[in-house]
Amino acid sequence: IRMEAPGLVREKALQRGMLDPVVRLHKSLYGLKQSGRNWEDFLAGLLTDALGFKRLKTEASLYVKQVLEVGWMAVLIHVDDKLAGFSSPAARDWLLAELKSRLRIRTLGPVRVWGGIEIQRTPRGYRVTQQQYIHSLLRDLRLLFSP
Repeated sequence: IRMEAPGLVREKALQRGMLDPVVRLHKSLYGLKQSGRNWEDFLAGLLTDALGFKRLKTEASLYVKQVLEVGWMAVLIHVDDKLAGFSSPAARDWLLAELKSRLRIRTLGPVRVWGGIEIQRTPRGYRVTQQQYIHSLLRDLRLLFSP
């Protein structure tokens, strides 16, 4: 990656007689190819090493943890979106407190759409559909007929 050195770095380099200073990035920049991989590595380390989650071998984006006092929790990750499920409010509160102490996060409440999948809570459980995706696909292919 080639970039112009920040002002202060460039000034100090010019004082030392360097016309084109080279700098080493200690963080990846948003939008670069490796940014997503670096974020995934960081988040995996946080969940497994710091918080004690186990990463499933059959689904690498799913992390689970059982805490005797509060119950179980699961975290599903897709790019920079996270979806978490809990067996109790205490488990939710524990995970949110741990994440908020380490990251800037915001909670968006109960999930309605995630990864193109619609999730609705019903009296009998949950209803999961891709109706919205199918509708947009049919519209884009001009296969959607209106009476």
